[in-house]
Amino acid sequence: SAAEIHAARSEVSPPQLFLSHPTLSSRCRLLGLNNVQTRHSHAQSLFIASILLHNLDAPLLLSSLPLYVPSRRLRDRPPLRIPTRLTRYGRNDPLLRAMDAFNAASCLFDYNIAISQFRSRLVSVSSSVLPSTP
Repeated sequence: SAAEIHAARSEVSPPQLFLSHPTLSSRCRLLGLNNVQTRHSHAQSLFIASILLHNLDAPLLLSSLPLYVPSRRLRDRPPLRIPTRLTRYGRNDPLLRAMDAFNAASCLFDYNIAISQFRSRLVSVSSSVLPSTP
């Protein structure tokens, strides 16, 4: 009967097959890869660095970057002054997000190095920050 079938189904535990699979982030750690969010952040930082180092010929983008240039250095500040946005829609501007990612990695940036060295610095720092696998 239907009641017996339902009772038999409820006694069977769900397969443990799906519970034992590692998450994507733990798989990436096992393989020594960065997660998607870190790779996007690196790409955004490299984009801004390419503009600043003139590896990307985009004078309009270069002129739209609000560089912070103090008259004298009193404290460490990010190199780009990011304008505030009042709405969530405005905060999702791709250029603002790229500038924010660059500011987060600005301590690794130097105007006297090649973009490939900046990339290797980003990768080395992010790989050393990755938590160890359990």
